[in-house]
Parts: sequence; C-alpha cells; structure tokens
Amino acid sequence: SKMKFRWETKFKETEIGEIPRDWEIADLEYCLKSLESGSRPKGGVLAYNPLGILSIGGENINWDGSLSLENCLRFDETFYNNLKKGKIEKDDILLVKDGATIGKLAYIKDIPEGKAMVNEHVFIIRIDNLKSDPKYIFYFLFSENGQQQIENSITGSAQGGINQSIKKQIKIFLPPLSEQSRIAQV
Repeated sequence: SKMKFRWETKFKETEIGEIPRDWEIADLEYCLKSLESGSRPKGGVLAYNPLGILSIGGENINWDGSLSLENCLRFDETFYNNLKKGKIEKDDILLVKDGATIGKLAYIKDIPEGKAMVNEHVFIIRIDNLKSDPKYIFYFLFSENGQQQIENSITGSAQGGINQSIKKQIKIFLPPLSEQSRIAQV
C-alpha cells in the first residue's frame, strides 16, 4: 500500500511499506517524553467528589477522538495534587489501554476545566515536541495503519490489554518535523 503524495518523487521501501525518501520510520518510544497511566483513590467510585477534579476513563473517550465528560468521575484536589503520574497536559494523547473500548484515542487541545487526570485504564502518550508533532502522532495513531498496529499490540486473553511494550511495537512514519506540522494541519 503506497502512500501517494503529489509533491514527493523518490520513495524507499521499509518494513511498513513504501515511504518518501526523506521520511524515517521510528518506534513510538523515539517520539515519547513519557507513557504513563493514572490511578484512582482507594475506594474508587466511593471516593467520588462532585466538586473534585475530572478523572477520565475509557467511557469518557469517544471513537471520533473527542471527550464526553458529562458522567465523568471526580476526585479530591488533594488526590490530584499528590499524583506522580496521570495528570493531563496540553497536547497529550489519551489511549484506552483495556476494557470494552480498548484502542480509543483522544487528543488534548486544552485541558478540560484546566485540571484533569486519567484513571488506570488510560495511557497518556506524551510526545517530545523537539522530535515530533503531537498532533501528527495523534492522527497517525488514529489512522487505519495506527489502529491496526494498536490492535496487533493487544496482549492477553479475552480481556486483553495494551501495555508499556507498545513503545517498541508501534512504528511511525516520521516526516521531517516541519512537514509533520503541515500534515497535521491538513
């Protein structure tokens, strides 16, 4: 399956198909600042605080890459403040790592309500923007190619999941950085 781009002439053969000559293939790990998931306070749902900070789970991520936060759980700000991992930042990519909606993705253009976290069923894929454009990586993972690779990385039996090994398993077409931004805008 050749990716055709009008402005590209020379292609090269790679493990995931033919790509323009000045592109690279990198594994996800190369582009990452971090890959982490969150947690919930002891007692889970019982610790719900209607005035607390949003805790985003798989059910809050839509198939089109957006978020639905109406029924989102909220937990104390103290819990949020003490978190070492799982706090959402701008330009993060959220990936549902297990359960019924495994593989769903969302892109964080702006942090909902200014502060939010993920629970233990969601990975935060945080991109090193000196190496890659986060929005480009989101679109790549969202594409048919990316979704296929995510599906192939699901391990375990019926209730399988995605784990840290996706860092190495997922291969990304990496155009030069300026071109990634252009493609992401399109």
